Amino acid sequence: MSNATITVTLTEQEVQKLIHIAQDYDTTPEAIIQAFTADFVDSEFSGGTNERMYVNMWFEQNCASPLSHSHIDDQIVRRAASLQYSVLFKRYRK
Repeated sequence: MSNATITVTLTEQEVQKLIHIAQDYDTTPEAIIQAFTADFVDSEFSGGTNERMYVNMWFEQNCASPLSHSHIDDQIVRRAASLQYSVLFKRYRK
């Protein structure tokens, strides 16, 4: 298997904190990022099912929109939102 390189831009403060955390755990920033990625993409180097579950929960909460992997037509979404608003409005109007 060949390796590839991805460049990530971090602030100096983020780099220093990452280095400090890595040193506290006797590892490297690269190893932390590699382990995180292995769990996220479910590679052969994944730490296990719990790790995959937690990294995916983190991703869903921080990066993924609710419809990010859905092929729902925008017009349907707008209609559903409008309908939901109408139902809520009628409920509180009574």
